[in-house]
Amino acid sequence: MKPALPAFILSALFSISTPHAGASPDVYRSSPSPAELCATELGHYSEATLRLQRLCDAGAKQSDLTLSGRAAAHANAGTVRIRRGDLEGAARLLSEAHAMPGASADITISLSAVLIRLERYDEAIQALADLDQVSDELRHKALYNRATAELLRNNVEAAYVDFHKTVQLAPDFVPAQDMLKRFKVTPHTLTADAQDNARNGQP
Repeated sequence: MKPALPAFILSALFSISTPHAGASPDVYRSSPSPAELCATELGHYSEATLRLQRLCDAGAKQSDLTLSGRAAAHANAGTVRIRRGDLEGAARLLSEAHAMPGASADITISLSAVLIRLERYDEAIQALADLDQVSDELRHKALYNRATAELLRNNVEAAYVDFHKTVQLAPDFVPAQDMLKRFKVTPHTLTADAQDNARNGQP
């Protein structure tokens, strides 16, 4: 049985998921489309109701969206499921969105967070393979998620490098600062208190 993830990692991961992505159709509508309404409500309300999930699902099925809009609408449908606790559903929709033409690379931040919650660490790292495409203002969050996935699959050195890069990009990013404090660096070895805590299921 795999140990539970430390709570401080979980809260950090989901506090840094990507913001809702806008989804606009490529034709004029006299009233807001489901995709537009979904994006608007995700931006205004933190609670995700079943009604909002159905609205976002309808938006993801719209036939009049641009390529980037279609990917964004799928990502929004995945975001609703994150908020409702349906991680498997969120992973499916975010993976589909990530693979679509015109998709924003920023989707990988939410996707990797969900995959880590599902203990699918290799997939999370693969999703974050090309960080150069992630927006400059969000890249530190993608690095943090990759570092977390590396740590939880016992790749301590890679995790340390990514946590360090995260702090270099965003010196005020507290979750990465806290993680770096858990590492012990010696001339020949590198260990992490966080790794032991993760193994024991303790924060």
